[in-house]
Amino acid sequence: MAVVLVFDNGALLTEDRSAFYRRFTDILRASAPDIETAFEAGWPDFVSGHATEAAYWERGLAALERDANLDQLGDIARAAFQPLPGMGELLEALRARKIPLARLANQGKEFDMYMRIKYDFIQIFRTMVSSWQAGAPIREVYLVNPSE
Repeated sequence: MAVVLVFDNGALLTEDRSAFYRRFTDILRASAPDIETAFEAGWPDFVSGHATEAAYWERGLAALERDANLDQLGDIARAAFQPLPGMGELLEALRARKIPLARLANQGKEFDMYMRIKYDFIQIFRTMVSSWQAGAPIREVYLVNPSE
């Protein structure tokens, strides 16, 4: 029997939503619920690779009727995600035991590429599947054929 240990990005990274929303509410002069609603509509297109990160931010800003620096928004969003303490060491230990590792992520292309470069431990994964590569949101990405 083949065993592959699969990690979702949520198991690798912690997200500081409160810091994220504090920064966004300051910049956009809107409430956290309004910001969440505005950006939620474009999320499926972004994570399925049908919209760029810039298009995602622009769509949310248009819904809020606001203007902002797109790079700044992206930087704030990226800063909200940090590796869980000890995750790199855990993955190294699993790799040393020759346990095949796979990573599934519900992310847009630009964000996923950033994470792959920023966090060395992500390169440990033998298989990486992101929703933008699959062209579908995460619930469909999880329907991976294990024989592939």
